[in-house]
Amino acid sequence: MIKKLLFIIVLLGIGKLAISQNIKKAFNALDDNNYTSARIIFTDAIENAETKAIGEYGMALVYRNTSLRIEDMYRAFESISSSKKDYRSCSDKIKKKYKSYVNSDIIEKESILIDELLFVQVKSKDDVSAYQKHIDLCETSKFHSQIIDLRNAKAYNIAIGYNTISSYSDFCDKYPDSKEYAQAKTIMYTMAWTKCQSKDKKLDYQEFINDYPDAPQIILAKDKLRKLEYKEALSMGTPVAFNSFIAKYPDSEEAKELKGEGAKTEYNKAEMFKSINVCESFLIRYPNSDYTARVTVIRDSLAYEAVIVKNTTEDYNIFIEKYPNAVQVPLVMAKMGVLIYSQEELQNIRVKFVITQKNIENIKIYNSYEGASIMQEKKFDIYGNCIYNFEQLLSDYSELSKSYFDESGDKLIKEELYVNNKIKTIANYTYDDKALISSVSTECKFNCIDNAENYVDSFSYDENRNILSIKRYSNTAKLIESHIYTYNSKGYRITEVYKKISGGDYKTYNNTYSYNGKGYLIQKKVENEEGKTIEVESILYDNLDNKTSCSRYDARGTQTITYVYNKKGIVDHEVIKYKHDESIEDTRNWKYIIRESDNNNKSK
Repeated sequence: MIKKLLFIIVLLGIGKLAISQNIKKAFNALDDNNYTSARIIFTDAIENAETKAIGEYGMALVYRNTSLRIEDMYRAFESISSSKKDYRSCSDKIKKKYKSYVNSDIIEKESILIDELLFVQVKSKDDVSAYQKHIDLCETSKFHSQIIDLRNAKAYNIAIGYNTISSYSDFCDKYPDSKEYAQAKTIMYTMAWTKCQSKDKKLDYQEFINDYPDAPQIILAKDKLRKLEYKEALSMGTPVAFNSFIAKYPDSEEAKELKGEGAKTEYNKAEMFKSINVCESFLIRYPNSDYTARVTVIRDSLAYEAVIVKNTTEDYNIFIEKYPNAVQVPLVMAKMGVLIYSQEELQNIRVKFVITQKNIENIKIYNSYEGASIMQEKKFDIYGNCIYNFEQLLSDYSELSKSYFDESGDKLIKEELYVNNKIKTIANYTYDDKALISSVSTECKFNCIDNAENYVDSFSYDENRNILSIKRYSNTAKLIESHIYTYNSKGYRITEVYKKISGGDYKTYNNTYSYNGKGYLIQKKVENEEGKTIEVESILYDNLDNKTSCSRYDARGTQTITYVYNKKGIVDHEVIKYKHDESIEDTRNWKYIIRESDNNNKSK
């Protein structure tokens, strides 16, 4: 028995020694990219409590180096997480034995690397299920909250794509803590309310009240339901119908009317004539009657119908000031939001949104010849504003504009223009009380227009915030050039009259703009004062509204630029051709620097 016990002890000692030697062999195998052997040894090490942390670390390296699928990176994340946890309870003897291969700092660095690589892989999939899997499996990831935001944003975009009540409802049910939750709720309520109004039935209003008790339109829904039930009671004309309505709405104006109370004759006039003036007269004469609230509703409804026909911010503000307690105030405020921006402002907002959504910090466009020189470079701030725009227009001529915005990123404050690295102009912007550019004061350093070292651009707008004119005056108050614009009923700019004045001579150019059904510019045509077309620019788009090509005709001939997009939906390269010489083809490659949340920028 004693011999057997000694044999077992010796055997265990030999086993431990073998494991120790094998672990070192496993790390050597890693160095030789022999991952199969390393995997076998590290798997055995994990089975031993003393070397479990070392084995988990080794398996993390194996999975990370052999990861052909994202599942391997998840295994690497799980292994390195276990290694971090178990290494803290390792004996000093084990730590000392393998210190040349692993320690706390090494494990931490590997953990950070695996976390970052996995994040990049998950982000590249850009899929809700991929984001959700990372959220479920990697709660300790430093990107956990960012992944949650990405998942929510992706899910919200999918809901927008479907644009149905159920898609927004599903989003709200699944992601109640998302920052998009409130907007999704608002859209869902609006769509459900619009659908309900279009049917205008008791059952639909009751279902709206039951399904959306927190909706801002709930008061309107209850009011509509009450009115329909009131009409139903009147059409039935029986005491049972009247008593049933009164029991359900004891304090309503309709209930009081059914009871025969109030200034009924004057109320009937107000309801019959459907006039704001008649209603106002009633409210002045009978401010405390049983019908006062009812007439107020009629007056507010009539005022609302009138103001939406005018559809201007000024009239909406007047409505809110005159009828602050009207149930239509939320609807008026919603309609005001649509009118806050002009089409030009909305287009700028869309462009900035794309830049910020894709986290683009820098774009460089390289020529395919001449040593792949930079033809253009743009830099953007965190709000999506272009703050740096460099263009190499000719081999010996370049322009650079630098733009400075306020702290909120909404207003352009100053702009500097450099020609061949020499500052040419400095422009300072001022705004009116509507946050619209009122004037631009420019200091010119050289090659000034009409020799004006300083000049001022003056802006005028219509009631919809569209620019009507821009006029440029020299420091002697002399008009140098002017731009006059007109717009169609949808707010899109359709004509521009550009006058350039040099000395006593005028040059006039008439520009016309055309749009597709989605409101995207498809053509700009320039004519001189004789009516001759001197320049035409045409643009084509794909089904995703990406600009696919842009052709430009002028005195130099026709140039066509074709844009090729990558899987991420951003331009990969552009191909430039010239009609006068089809043998010339210039490919320009677009390179991006993506803004990361941890401020570690990466080129794409």
